[in-house]
This record gives sequence, C-alpha cells and structure tokens, in this order.
Amino acid sequence: MHKKWFWLLLLGLLCLPPLRAQEEEVIRENVAVINVEVPVRVVFEGQPVTGLKKEDFKLYESGRRQEINGFQLIQKRLVPGASDPMPPPSRYFVLAFRVFARNNQLFEGLDHVLEHVAGPGDQMLVLINDKTAFYPNLKDRAKIRAELVASLDDACRSASAALRAALRDFEDWTNTFLRQWENQDPYASRPTIVRDFLQRYLDMLLDFKRRHLSQNIADYYYFSRHLEKVRRQKWVINFYQRELLPCLSALQEAMHIVHAVNSECEMSTNAEYAGFHLILTNLQRDIELECATGVPFPAKEISRFFNKANATFHTILLDPAFEFDSRNLELQRIGSGFQSTLRDLSAATGGKLVARKDVVSALDAVAASDDWVYLLTFSPTHPGPVGRIKVQTTDPRHTVRYERDPSPGFLREFLGRKEKETPSVRIESLTLAEKQLSLKIRDFSLAAENAGTCGLLRIRIAVADNAGQPVFEQTKVFKACSPSFTLSLSFPFLSMGRYSIVADVRDQVSGRSSTEVIQPLIH
Repeated sequence: MHKKWFWLLLLGLLCLPPLRAQEEEVIRENVAVINVEVPVRVVFEGQPVTGLKKEDFKLYESGRRQEINGFQLIQKRLVPGASDPMPPPSRYFVLAFRVFARNNQLFEGLDHVLEHVAGPGDQMLVLINDKTAFYPNLKDRAKIRAELVASLDDACRSASAALRAALRDFEDWTNTFLRQWENQDPYASRPTIVRDFLQRYLDMLLDFKRRHLSQNIADYYYFSRHLEKVRRQKWVINFYQRELLPCLSALQEAMHIVHAVNSECEMSTNAEYAGFHLILTNLQRDIELECATGVPFPAKEISRFFNKANATFHTILLDPAFEFDSRNLELQRIGSGFQSTLRDLSAATGGKLVARKDVVSALDAVAASDDWVYLLTFSPTHPGPVGRIKVQTTDPRHTVRYERDPSPGFLREFLGRKEKETPSVRIESLTLAEKQLSLKIRDFSLAAENAGTCGLLRIRIAVADNAGQPVFEQTKVFKACSPSFTLSLSFPFLSMGRYSIVADVRDQVSGRSSTEVIQPLIH
C-alpha cells in the first residue's frame, strides 16, 4: 500500500514525465497544425458501436462545423484470435503493479503476460510501485522474468514493512487508550477520554489515507505525456491490489468502551453529557465513513490523459494476502466506490476492469475484449492552436468518448491546481548529447537544516543497450540546496547504436518519485 503507484495503475500506483527521444520532434502548443487526429470511441448500452460511417459523425472545433477528411475504424485486441490473418504489429506494453502483499497471483499474472500476451518484438515498460524497468524487446524472457520477480519481491517486502509499521501506530494508540481507561483518575471525565481517543484515531486514519492511498495526479499526467510520444500500439495493464484500512473492531474491548460511554451520555439528563453524545456519535460516524471509502480519484480527468495518448487501459483487481495480528483492529477493504472509479477509468479508454481470484482467467477476459476506435481527421480552417472539439453521432442514444481539448492547456491547468495541493518532484529534462547525459530536476521538497534549506534526492540511472543488456547502473543520494538540481554524467565508452536510459528520482523529504525514459541513438 503505497501512495506511489501505478502503477502506479495505475498504476499509484502508476509516474513518467514526457519522453523526449532525441530523434522525435518536440510537440509545441502553438505550431501550425495541418491535420488533427481525433480518436473516438462510441458506446451504446455498455457495448462498442462498430458499424458507423463517416457521414454518421459531426465534428466541431471551437463551435464551427469541420469537414472530416479522414476516417478509419481500428480494432485493437490484446491477443489476436486464431482467425486473424496478420500477426499483431510491434506494440508498447506498460505493466503497472501497485502492490503491497506478496502472493502467487502477481507472478502468475506476470508469467501469463510474458508467455501468452506479449511477443518478442514488443517493448515493455514495467512500473512496480516506485521502481521502473524498460525492455526494448522481449527476446530473453527468462532473464526479464527473473529481474521482475526479484523487483516484485523487493517491492512487496518494503511496502509490507511500511504498512505494518503504520498499523503498529494504530495498535499502540489503541493500547494507550485502554491503559488510560484502566488507570483513569476517579474524577476524570469518561466522555472526554473517549472523545480524545476517537478524535486522535480519526486524525491518524485520515493521515494514513493521505500517505498510503492518495494518488499523485501528476504521475498520470507525465505518464500519458510519455505515451503520447510512443509511435506504437499502446496497452496498459494495471495490476492493482485492493487497499486495506485499519479500522476498529466492533467486537473488541476498545469499541465496547466507546459504545458503553456513548450510551451513558445518551441516557443522561445532564446537558454536558447530551453534548458529548452528539460529539461521540459524529466521531463514530466519521470513522465508519472513512473506513468504507477510499480517497477522491478524478477518473474523468485521468481518462482524458489516456484518451489523448490513444492508449487502452486495462485493470486487474487483486485481493491481497495480508495478515496483521491485532487485539482491536481489523483490516477492512475499501468500498465498491473505488472499484467503480477504476472501472470507469478503464472503460473510458476502451479497456476493462476484471476482478477475479484467478488472475489468468482475468487476463484472458481482458485479452479477448476488443477496443474499437474511430480515427477522425480534419484540417482546421484557421491558424494557431486547435480549439475545443465536439464530436456527435446521428444517434443521440450513443455515448461518444474522445478528448475535447487537444491542446495541453487544460492539462497544465488541472495539473497546476493539483500541484498546489500536493507538490511533487519533477524531471524537467533528460537528454544525451555527445555521450554526455544531462538530468534536470525541479519541484522537490526543501527542509531547513544547519547549513540552510536543502532537499535530498535519491537518483538512479540505468543504461541498457538495444538488446536489453545493462551497461551502467548506479544509485546515489544528492543534497540539493536550490530550487532546481542538474546532474551530468559522461559515457565515453558507449559505442554506436540505440540505448535505453531510465532515470528514477525519489524526493527523500516528501517520499514522492518521478521517472523518465529516453531511447537515444548514438551515431
């Protein structure tokens, strides 16, 4: 249970800034546009509509009707059927593991994707909580599997330890309350002791959700920007373990005391006790509500990120095998609202959410589903940035899904609001020129110390050749005492060819992470 994903699937936990490949054109908001592509999905009663023609669509830009000069219906399937005449094109897979408990489901899912879903010519980006791995091809599957199994083991071990430490804090506070209750002064106010216990517990629960369940929306934004630059068919498979919350057990001593004192207050004719009854009832209600719900998750906004990148997003929801021995706590899965949110996010991008105990059958269900995308193109009749787009069909019963604002302005505005709420470390640029790597980092947290106000950044750089063989990997912690930090590394030993370079940055103060991947070509 990490506040980082995706993988961050997504996933949290899901965290990639834009890919700035050396040979790709930089996308700028104000360049003149000749043709604009609009990926569109049409749904009726939950099923894709596939028989439409160009004349069945109306497309508007900034309120003006536009001529559709290009029209194509694309069928995407994760695993082609036996009747498909052509093998799938080389694809770009993203496997996102947001996990905290080790179980066989994780490894069965990984094995199934490597053996039965992805092909040797596909590329794969793997996000395991806050660690990233990139594979330019999948020819050596045994080696890839061994590396990813080790990474999953490490991620589950560290996440499980962090979760247990947090749960012990709840257990310690509950035991402190029980000791206070047992040794209370005869003149102490019993309702006050209970009120203080519940208020502190609620504060701890809210902090736990903020730290361990909150999704960093910037991660999804940067990740989608990365996918925009990928010129392959794109698939995201999010393996997401259901979140657990430490809730007070109604059958144990602590809650027996709470209910008994609240009943006393309810029956009392004392006005002060009547006030305590209202306070204690409200606190219990708030705790029960927080235990039943996750954290706000803007699925609509995030689906816009992936629609813009034209990536299909599938979610496999897993039950964790996690135990914690406690006298007064029970681990409670968050309610169905979160599952509905993930289902909406997947459906909006043409994907599916599947929740089954058998992860292989869940992947088979996902692989057998089709993502039907209408690709509409038009030429704007005016210079400058493309305005707001509206697409309709001739049937008002259809649900039409597309990205309404093709410019990144709305994304920056949305991200700016979120960054003010929860600022996070950001990789501003990662480039390789003349065998010199340059990494620039911004927006990390600063903490006061004797030498001034500084941040701590843990930076990992990994370089692999086009065959996926590692040629360099190093992790170091740097002190950063200014608003931005730049790291330069020289690689004079690199020969001609294409390389994959991964930069992982973790803000040691805030705990947030950021990752970027580039694939430069050395001539």
